[in-house]
Amino acid sequence: MSKKVIIIGSGLGGMSAACYLARDGYSVKILEKNETYGGRVSIQNIAGFRFDLGPSFYWMPSIFESFFSDFGKSSKDYYKLVRLDPSYRIFMNNSNTEYLDIPANIDELYKIFENLENGSSIKLKKLISEGKFMLEIALDKFLYRDYKSILDLIDKDLIVKGLKLQVYKSLQTIISKNFKNEDVRKLVTWQSLFLGASPKNLPALYIFMLYVDFVLGTWYPKGGIGELSKALYTLAIELGVTFEFNTEVRHIETKDSFAKEVITDKENFKSDFIVANADYHFVETKLLNLEDASYTEKYWQKRTVAPSSILIYLGINKKLSNLSHHNYYFSNTWENHFDSLFNNPRWPEDPSIYFSMTSKTDRSTALFGMENIFALIPVASNLNDDDSIRDFYFNYAIDKLEEISGEKIRDFIVYKNIRTHRDQIKIYNSFQGTCFGLAQTLFQTANFRPKNRSKKIKNLFYSGHFTHPGIGMPMVIISGKVVANLIKKQNIK
Repeated sequence: MSKKVIIIGSGLGGMSAACYLARDGYSVKILEKNETYGGRVSIQNIAGFRFDLGPSFYWMPSIFESFFSDFGKSSKDYYKLVRLDPSYRIFMNNSNTEYLDIPANIDELYKIFENLENGSSIKLKKLISEGKFMLEIALDKFLYRDYKSILDLIDKDLIVKGLKLQVYKSLQTIISKNFKNEDVRKLVTWQSLFLGASPKNLPALYIFMLYVDFVLGTWYPKGGIGELSKALYTLAIELGVTFEFNTEVRHIETKDSFAKEVITDKENFKSDFIVANADYHFVETKLLNLEDASYTEKYWQKRTVAPSSILIYLGINKKLSNLSHHNYYFSNTWENHFDSLFNNPRWPEDPSIYFSMTSKTDRSTALFGMENIFALIPVASNLNDDDSIRDFYFNYAIDKLEEISGEKIRDFIVYKNIRTHRDQIKIYNSFQGTCFGLAQTLFQTANFRPKNRSKKIKNLFYSGHFTHPGIGMPMVIISGKVVANLIKKQNIK
């Protein structure tokens, strides 16, 4: 008789684990508190507009292809990928509509850098080469494995070459050493936000993000990023995984260091193994007894939590001509914004903003003659937001959008929705309202992240953005494979 696995949460990490386990003969059921699959990687269709509710960048496509190939599939079996060109548009200056397009062609990008700072293209080429090496090392030796102790990080090749490449210094140190122009520095460090940390706190090994961004490129699955979730859901169903939606887990019953039963608001489920793809802190502090938690509340309060975001979803009944698919407004108070996110948490005064408009690439995401707009303002986690805060930043975002687009927008809004910390907590049980999990700092990477297996409960495992390998869609999909491999190695009578 096949072993039973209950997975809590249908985010990418949970569905990834489910697919691997179902493929290998386990009976898998996913419990999801919300009405649909995907967690943050989901789509909302409303008022004729389609919105990606969370992640909007499709980077590192080879990792997704690796996942699908494990099942004899390809992403092409589920959705059509297109590479964006330009990858994104940068608005560097206040009070005008000047912008800089980041081209898909790397040689064109080198020309842009050279125009901004003499000699910078040569240095960028060197850093990209080093980044490629670091990514290859990470994929080969570190991302797809479990960590039991600090000894697992000891690798002669990485240590020798890592010292040569200065990967143990901060990313900011490497960037400052190579580039003097402030605009150039912004172009090569903004990616750190996707890792939930300041360039000053990120280890330089994350220089591989330059290779990911500038060489591997920015992609888009037609229909929206949520097509990735749909693909995993479809594959899981094909493999025999069952889903229970609108089912909220209330407690994990344990006995003698084993999880025996999952208690929900509807019924109880017995299982041989449990995978928690829900918020790690929530599972530890709300679903388990105090003595069963791997980490104390004191431990969690000392973690560096990645930022939250003010998320604004807009439908407008006009076309915009001066915006691309991905757009960034880089504030002149760049350092102050980073300081408000990571050093002295507070509401930012003049934040940078990311604007996405998938209707520029995909006409199916908005009604004819209209546009869908997704705005993201990075803000510190664990702030007390109220309606006045929402209103202030909504108006701030609209003002900046009108400024950089050179067009009137406020009077053309036919749909709007705003999400902040309280929504992250309500919908996803998010720790401190974070959108990204734990920051990918040096001492919150690999062995230093909360473990993929419980320290107290022998048949309880964790996937998702709080655990190894970390933040981002590619990483949480890998976490599902890591967990599935751990379960298959576990010999539980």
